[in-house]
Amino acid sequence: MFQENIIVGQSEVCNSIINAMEDLAGKGKPSILLINGETALGKTHILKYFHEAAKDTYSFQSIYFQCEAPIGKINVGNIQPLQPFIKAIDVFKLRKGFSAKKKFYVKASMSLLSAIPLLGDVIAAVKDIGRDYREFKFDEVGESDSQESTTLQDFYNALGALTEDAPAVIFIDDFHFSDPQSIALLNMFAQASPMPLSFVVSYKKSVAESISSPLITFIVEHSGAHNVALTELHPMATQDINKFCKLFFEHYIPNDIFETWIYNHSFGTPGVIIEYLKYFKKFSPFNPDGTLNPNFGDTDYLPSSVHSAFSHVLDTLTEDEKNLLAVCSAEGREFTALVISELIRTDLLQTIRMLRSVQNKTGIIRSIGAQMRYGSRTTVYEFTQALYFSHFENMLEYEEKVALHGHIASMLKQLYDSAENEAVRRQIAPYLAGHSSESGDDDTAKSMLVAVAESAKELGSGETVQSIFDEYKSIDRSEDENSA
Repeated sequence: MFQENIIVGQSEVCNSIINAMEDLAGKGKPSILLINGETALGKTHILKYFHEAAKDTYSFQSIYFQCEAPIGKINVGNIQPLQPFIKAIDVFKLRKGFSAKKKFYVKASMSLLSAIPLLGDVIAAVKDIGRDYREFKFDEVGESDSQESTTLQDFYNALGALTEDAPAVIFIDDFHFSDPQSIALLNMFAQASPMPLSFVVSYKKSVAESISSPLITFIVEHSGAHNVALTELHPMATQDINKFCKLFFEHYIPNDIFETWIYNHSFGTPGVIIEYLKYFKKFSPFNPDGTLNPNFGDTDYLPSSVHSAFSHVLDTLTEDEKNLLAVCSAEGREFTALVISELIRTDLLQTIRMLRSVQNKTGIIRSIGAQMRYGSRTTVYEFTQALYFSHFENMLEYEEKVALHGHIASMLKQLYDSAENEAVRRQIAPYLAGHSSESGDDDTAKSMLVAVAESAKELGSGETVQSIFDEYKSIDRSEDENSA
C-alpha cells in the first residue's frame, strides 16, 4: 500500500503500521504501535504519511499531532494533564457526520459543541459524553454501567463514543514529552480494549530514559502483549541512498563514489541526507551526461558538513527573513501567528503573509493549521526539521533570548490576568512558566507551576503534581548553578 519511493529504507516500520491498520479494517482489532527513533530518522514524515493514508485508503477517522517540546528547562507537556487526548477530542468535536444511534450522538454532539472552544473546557464536555456513552451502552446494548466515573474513564468512554461511527487511528508524535496521565490512559487502551481505535505512537527512547518517563515502564510491562507492538527506525543503508538520489536527480546514474560520500557524511540519517541532496541539486556535481565530476572530492563547492550545506538554503533568505525565523524560534519549534505578530509588532495578516512567503520559498517552516493556544484559536507553524529550529535558535544572542522570552511572558501574563475562564488560565500557565523561567523571572515561573499544581489536584492528578514538583526543583537547581 505504501510507496517505498516516498518512505525510503523504513519498510519494517511501514509494514508494522500497515499490519495494524489492516487488522483494524479487516478484523476490527485495535492495537498500539510504539515506534522508537532518534532525531532526523523520519518519525514525523512517516506518521504524517500514514495519517493521510488512514483517511484516503481505509476511510478511517485519523488524527495526527505532536506532543509539545520543552520551553527551556520547563517540560510543558509533562505538566499538562491529558493534553494529547484533549487535542484529539478537540479535533473530533469539530467533525460532523454522527449518524448511528441518533439519540446518543445528538447528545454527544451537543456536549462537545456546548464547550467553549477552549481545550481546558473539553474536560467538562468529556465528562458529559462519558456519562452519555455509559447510558447508551446500558440502554441499547445491555452492558452493565458499573464503571467508576473518573477523569481517565471519562476520556476512555468519550473516545469510545466518538469512534462508534467509524474506526479511528490516532498518530501521536514525540510521546516521550507526554504527561503521566496520558500514559496511564494509553495503558487503559492496552488492556484489551474492544474499541475500533488504534494508536501509532513515536518516541525517543534516549529522551524518555533521561527524564525517567513512565512511558518506559509502559513499554516494559506491555512488551510481548498481543495488542502492543514495538518497532524501531534505523539509519539508511547505502542501497537506500541510491533510491533517495533517484528522487532528487532526474535520470540519475548510480554512482558508488557519490553514494558512499553521502553515507559517510550522514551516517545514513535521512534528515542529513536530504540537506546534502538539496545542496547538490543546486550545485550539481554531475556532468551533463549524468556522470560524476572526476574532481568531485576536491571541488571547492563540496560541503564539509551538513551545516555548510544548509547555509546555502539560507542564502535564499533576506536578512529580515532570517531575523524573523530567529524570533519565531524563541517561542519554540512550534510557534503561533498570534505571538509572532506581537513580537515583530506587525498586524496578524501581514505576519501570516511574511511566514507564508518563507514557507513557500524554502520549506524551512510550514503551517499546521489553526489550533487552540493561550485561550484562543490561532494559526500554528512548525520548523520542519529540528536542524532548522536549532540553527535559528542559536542565532539569537543571550540578551536577545532573554528579551524575547520576557516579551512573550509579559504578553501571556496579560492574557492570564484578564482571562475570566479558569480553563484559559490553566492552558496559559505552563507556557507562562516556561517563558518566565527563560527570561530569568523565576518568581512568576514558580507561581505558575503552583497554579498548575492546584488545578492538577482538583483533577486528582497525583502523577502530574509530582511532575510539576520536579519542574519546580529544576528552577531551584538552575538558581544554585548560577550562584555557584
